Amino acid sequence: MKTHRWNITLACLALCIGFVLFIIVREVILRRQTADRAARVKAATLMINDFWNNFPESANISPTGSAESISSWRFRVLCTLRHHPVKPQLDAPWNATANQYYFRMCPVEFCRPRDPHTCIVAITGAGTPFNRGGRNLSTKLPPATIMIVERKQSLTHWMEPADLELTTIATMIPRTAQLGADEGDPHSFFVGFADNSIWRLSNDVPMETLLHFATADGAKSHDRDQELRPYRVR
Repeated sequence: MKTHRWNITLACLALCIGFVLFIIVREVILRRQTADRAARVKAATLMINDFWNNFPESANISPTGSAESISSWRFRVLCTLRHHPVKPQLDAPWNATANQYYFRMCPVEFCRPRDPHTCIVAITGAGTPFNRGGRNLSTKLPPATIMIVERKQSLTHWMEPADLELTTIATMIPRTAQLGADEGDPHSFFVGFADNSIWRLSNDVPMETLLHFATADGAKSHDRDQELRPYRVR
């Protein structure tokens, strides 16, 4: 009888130890994934600022004069700053046969491993750094201006000309809970600012508050420390 009880005690102890180890390993993995996300956002932010010290336009336009968007700023920036053995065809659509070499890539600056869908998107539109039709020198932007944000399940190929439009983002993504990533801490997202700083924000931050910093004028008239710092996650 004593042996039986002892076996039950050992089994319960083993289950408790296994559960604790599972929690520890899971926490380590989540921390590593979150660190990888931060590195991705940082790399993309620095890459944009290195782009001739200018923010690129949100999309590459067809050379035919049709004003059709044929590929993303992500494609132009990557091809400008990284050497590849195959010359990119920036005047061809993002999914054209001529760009299949790049189509098959999953750049670490924008994508998770083995996933070509972008985790990094810009907020585009009038007054944003990615305002089509006029470039903004990064040195002239208020430091708190948002450059890029993380987007969950974007279903957008990194070369595809698709981001978040300022005038429709509140309708498409009414809550910041839809920002972030599927790995690491699911309750926060990373933002890259014009001063190259990277902030991890809680999904509790209201979308309206976040968008105060989507344009140069907004970032100039609002206080990042006062409005966003309370939602910053360490």
